[in-house]
Amino acid sequence: MAYTELFETCWDSLSGIKQLKLIAKKQDGSPITFPLDVIIQSGKVVVSEDYMQKLFTVNGESYQYRDILPNHGGLEEEFIDERQGKLYRKNLYFSIPKVNLLTNNQIRDFLFASGEQYAITNICAFIIDNNNQNWIVGWDLPLELEEFDLKTDTRNGENSYVFRYVSESYNEIMPYTFD
Repeated sequence: MAYTELFETCWDSLSGIKQLKLIAKKQDGSPITFPLDVIIQSGKVVVSEDYMQKLFTVNGESYQYRDILPNHGGLEEEFIDERQGKLYRKNLYFSIPKVNLLTNNQIRDFLFASGEQYAITNICAFIIDNNNQNWIVGWDLPLELEEFDLKTDTRNGENSYVFRYVSESYNEIMPYTFD
């Protein structure tokens, strides 16, 4: 009698967020222009990383990243079939716990564009999931901030910032590899 394997391992699916790196600005501090000019080899976006300076280089262009250890984070991708065509809606959400003056300043520097502009920056996310797979989200059309909230818990002394970014594009979440 034939059987169907119910617990077959799928290596091409994102399983939780282990590490999250967000880029919002180029190395010189100017905003990113989308789409990123990427090189795709064997179905993966090719990048290089400089850990010491916290830089990702994509096709010769360097981007400063913020390394975030998210609390209660996740990424969902939804397929939408509309009259304009087929879209993929990506929802990236995470929280940053233990808000203090240092985290406030870092979040302000990250969220707002340089040059005294009051403009919230769009981002691209590099994710390492719980299966140690690398994923890039928002390289074609950026992730845009949809929700930003401060959660406080006076009873337990816990507080956190909650972020939710959304992107709609014609491309799925892509894996990335290092050159």
